[in-house]
Amino acid sequence: MRIVLGFMVLVLLTGCAATPEPRVAAPVETPAAETPKPECTEISAATLAAVDASVTAKGEGNSVPDAVARIDEESGKWFIVGPYAGPADTGTEGAPLGIWATDGDVTDPGFDADLVSPVRGWSTAPYAAELDFGMDGHPALGCWPRR
Repeated sequence: MRIVLGFMVLVLLTGCAATPEPRVAAPVETPAAETPKPECTEISAATLAAVDASVTAKGEGNSVPDAVARIDEESGKWFIVGPYAGPADTGTEGAPLGIWATDGDVTDPGFDADLVSPVRGWSTAPYAAELDFGMDGHPALGCWPRR
């Protein structure tokens, strides 16, 4: 009886060891359809007109035909970014981008807040050194797709 019982245990153990473990496919990393864009906001026509006026007032023949904005949580200011058109646009690798900042609501159809510029450029908006981050360092720049 001991031999039969021992044989049965051996068969059971052997049978368990021989049973392959279920195979689970390793997770496959699928590329994202598109990298998420920063939280960008369309600006009102009045805000665009104010930005454009600050550029055309400089008298160099430049303008800003379109722009978008992004709130900067740290400073609490809206940063507006858009391409220059005119002599500033050399046409080699897309129009250079301008960037402005404001405390005003950029979506307000009656926008009448002051603009400052965190970079020196083709604008009459006063330079705001405390907001100067360099042209490569502000997330608002990601709001504008370079063409």
